[in-house]
Amino acid sequence: MDVLASPASPPTASPVAESFLHFAYGSCTDEADLLRTVESAELVGPALLPGHALRFDVWAPTRGCGAANAVPTSDGRGALPGVLWSIPASSLPLLDDREAHPRVYRRTQLTVVQLGARPVELVAHAVYRAPRGQCLLEPDAHYVGLVRRGLAAVGLGAGHVDAALASFTG
Repeated sequence: MDVLASPASPPTASPVAESFLHFAYGSCTDEADLLRTVESAELVGPALLPGHALRFDVWAPTRGCGAANAVPTSDGRGALPGVLWSIPASSLPLLDDREAHPRVYRRTQLTVVQLGARPVELVAHAVYRAPRGQCLLEPDAHYVGLVRRGLAAVGLGAGHVDAALASFTG
């Protein structure tokens, strides 16, 4: 999940913030999988990241397969569906470790649109620009299943997952 070339500042507006919002579009969409890392994460609901698409071009060494990346669309259109979570501020180091921040994914501030609500600024881990020479990396069935299950749990479809996977079968 690549968003910006440099890490964003910590996700708190003030040093006393108790939690922050996190947008998930890969394996963290799945509640059980996220709770392995952040036991007190709370589901907020479905959201969209405008001007981005899903791409599998990140290697997840702990999973041994390709993983999701949020990449800007060339025309700024479209939106990447995902799941919005409330994460305790004290758990940010755990989330950073899970996402291999800043070696693989980088923490960044983004604006997403929570379905049925107004846009909100939050934190996501992403990799807009894959390392030089990197190509598409196929995720395994378990990883794809986590993403599909997480999206379905909040009422979102997985057509964008199918479109991203078509690169491997076509």
